[in-house]
Order: sequence, then structure tokens, then C-alpha cells
Amino acid sequence: GGALVMADRGVCLIDEFDKMNDQDRVSIHEAMEQQSISISKAGIVTSLQARCSVIAAANPVGGRYDSSRTFSDNVELTDPILSRFDILCVVKDTIDSVLDERLAKFVVGSHVRSHKDFDPETDDPTGLLSVTNMSDTHDDIEPIS
Repeated sequence: GGALVMADRGVCLIDEFDKMNDQDRVSIHEAMEQQSISISKAGIVTSLQARCSVIAAANPVGGRYDSSRTFSDNVELTDPILSRFDILCVVKDTIDSVLDERLAKFVVGSHVRSHKDFDPETDDPTGLLSVTNMSDTHDDIEPIS
């Protein structure tokens, strides 16, 4: 809940939302519903403002999204907490070892080529790290120059 209070009038990004403990989920649910968090510490009872947008990411159970199951079953989150979100998006990784290898070479090559000491003649004589046209297989990947 503390992150939401810190993000008051802003945006709070939460990763591993599915791995949060129950107490934190209750706090976040209250904050998303009431836009405040109630606390009771050292004899002080108060409510702190948590008026923020929440963008959260959760991983599917077992590491792969199962289209035959509901969204809440895939991420093991309850319907009440999911109902607090305006938009739920699924990003699926299509298993394709050839594309995955090309993408990995592209990413590693981009990083290696961006190093100030990179010399294509000595560091990449075979051309394995050269920029390939990833758009042949993936429309939204463009080489970084």
C-alpha cells in the first residue's frame, strides 16, 4: 500500500502482481476502490490519500497463458481485484525457436555494436552480429542505429 500512497496523483507500476501476499492485495484493493489507505500504527489511526492510476503486470500460472482458462484462473487473481482495473491485456509469447534465436541475436548484436570499442572488422568477421531485417518476421521490431 505504501507505493500507492507515494504515487498519490500519479501512476504506480506494480510488477509480479500475482505474487503479492494477501494483506497487500487487501490494501491495494481498498486503495483502488476508495483512493485511500487506512493505517493503524503505534496507536495512530489515519487514512492516507492514494489517488493514483495503477498499471500492474502478472505472470500466468506455470509460465504460459492457457487460452482455454479464464483470465483470473491464468493469473490466480480474484475477480474483485481484477474488477478494479479498467483494462486487462494479455501478452502472449508465441513459441517459435527460429524467431526467438533471430531476435536474441538481434538484441545481443545491437548491444555489442553500440559499445564504443566495437569494430566490425575484428569483433564480427563472420557478420553474425550485423543488423538483419527483423521486419521480415516481426512487424514491430526495427534496428536501432
